[in-house]
Amino acid sequence: MRQRLRLIVVAAAVTVAAIWLVTNRRARPAAAPAGASRLVLTSCQLAHPFLATRIPAMCGTLEVPEDHDHPAGRTLSLRVAVVQAEAGGKAPDPVFFLAGGPGQAATEIYPALADTFKRVARKRDIVLVDQRGTGSSARLDCSELSQPDSVVRTDLDELRLVAACGEVLGRKADLRRYGSEDFARDLDLVRGALGAEQVNLVGASYGTRMALVYARRFPARVRSMVLDGVAPLEMAVGGFFERDAQRAFTLAAGRCRADPACATAFPDPAGDLAALVASLERGPRTLSLRDPLSGAARQVTLDAGTVRRLVLLLSYAPETVSLLPALLAEARRGDPGPLAALGLTAGRDVQATISRPLQLAVLCAEDEPWFPPDDPAAERARYLGRSVRAAFTAACQRFPHGTMPASFREPVRSTAPTLLLSGEADPVTPPEWAAIAAKSLPNSRQLTLAGQGHGTLGRGCMAKVVERFIAAGTAAGLDADCLASVKPQPFFLDLAGPMP
Repeated sequence: MRQRLRLIVVAAAVTVAAIWLVTNRRARPAAAPAGASRLVLTSCQLAHPFLATRIPAMCGTLEVPEDHDHPAGRTLSLRVAVVQAEAGGKAPDPVFFLAGGPGQAATEIYPALADTFKRVARKRDIVLVDQRGTGSSARLDCSELSQPDSVVRTDLDELRLVAACGEVLGRKADLRRYGSEDFARDLDLVRGALGAEQVNLVGASYGTRMALVYARRFPARVRSMVLDGVAPLEMAVGGFFERDAQRAFTLAAGRCRADPACATAFPDPAGDLAALVASLERGPRTLSLRDPLSGAARQVTLDAGTVRRLVLLLSYAPETVSLLPALLAEARRGDPGPLAALGLTAGRDVQATISRPLQLAVLCAEDEPWFPPDDPAAERARYLGRSVRAAFTAACQRFPHGTMPASFREPVRSTAPTLLLSGEADPVTPPEWAAIAAKSLPNSRQLTLAGQGHGTLGRGCMAKVVERFIAAGTAAGLDADCLASVKPQPFFLDLAGPMP
């Protein structure tokens, strides 16, 4: 149970996958266009920070300019991995998987998703590029800022570490050059070095934005797109989390009320949360608990802001949503330890797979300036209030970043066949955002999974649906009826488990 819960809340937020082995591991140089940096691929294994799984692949590095408009300046080494298709009949258009965050490294998160791509990878190479600033691609790293306990860190400590990190990194890198447009140009250099005329883009969460930005800049290179947890350019990431998270929590509470057993055990999850937050606003609590991973005794300070963050984090996946009513009721009765322990475990997974400095470099330039205006009446009705926007704004005031023109926010118009995937109860990219993206994607189709959260690629038969879509290169006539069998996770009626 602990292993499963640790994996499902990773920023791309999809379930853990099984090992998939590939063949043909001989080193080979990738074709490179004239004048391009050479990409030589050799045998390697991809590893996830927490999983024992190892995925055989071919890996290499590609040198790219830090500033594409000034290629004679500083260069960055991008880590590239290719999980090779099965021998025989390989299609010429590979799949580029674009990780989420922003800040996830594709080569690190892929081992948790390999089974999701198993069908697609029979006929197509899977290409993984660590976004500049993440993983092994000139990672932007501040060790104190990225400590695994950040989910239970106080706001003042967080801002102090953000400012210190920005000061250090600002002397080493041009933080204006770590945005989505820069990475889109990196991706096209990788595509060219691999000798592919067209690619299929599969983006998760922030990776959906990357796919759209790439499609806008290089429209002729995109054969198809699969966007899971859609974050269109019209969406200021972080600016709507309070609204969308409240919607997801309300859906979960309503589903509990509609379930007689859950309603009897937990008649008022929203009231439990409100009472817990109110008590902690009067004064934080210091808890003594066992570390969920090591078992060592430790102390954690729990305040209202921490509880809000924990509930948001645990709203990402149906497995942890199923625990929320029980966790909140237990906390209201006087024991918030289980809530803190599970949130701490989830937060560690997120920190281990995300570069916080890269995340700030992207969101502070591309999103925070376009946050919606305050709505005090609505904010009072939301458990997050305006805490997410306030936290991002405060951090962005202390972290060096670039600026983007207003035109960056314009809808991406693309005729590429596109599959838009949404979880009905996604707390950060609900179906509304996919519907907005669809307005400028005339060859798109939206699929929404009932009761699911952030990330649907690994749910039910979705992998089969995605393989059919990419193989056909069109959403027309796509058979997705099997998705109707995907159901929400049953609620736990106590911390021992759900009803049989």
